[in-house]
Amino acid sequence: MTTTLAPTTPITPTTTPRDTINYTMGMIRDGVIRPVDQDSNPTAYADQGCYLPNYVSKNGKMYIVTNTNQEIPIAIKGINWFGMETENAIPFGLWTNDQNGTTLFELASFLSRNQFNSVRLPLTVSSILNNTAPNRGLIHE
Repeated sequence: MTTTLAPTTPITPTTTPRDTINYTMGMIRDGVIRPVDQDSNPTAYADQGCYLPNYVSKNGKMYIVTNTNQEIPIAIKGINWFGMETENAIPFGLWTNDQNGTTLFELASFLSRNQFNSVRLPLTVSSILNNTAPNRGLIHE
């Protein structure tokens, strides 16, 4: 059995026909490829120079008010990522196997490439109160 695995984030996204993609891990197939020898989990990230803008609501719409008082309309594009509300206490899909496992970095990169800006993580109160550790056997390392 041949296992085809999904790519992780490249420096510059590139689209190529499906039959020529060399996947290295995971199952996200959105056409992005990367060098086979590129590590999928960076050890450090560049400083993005971020600041906290002011968010306001006017006439049923949301706006960011910049440090120059410019109002920019925004929209939320989000997903639900289930799993933390289960006894495993970890979002589904972070395990390593030849069918559906991937890394948090790859999933975050996919969300960024597709312009998602919100992730809902359902939790259980008991896991929080009991400080339940995730099932380490399900964490991609």
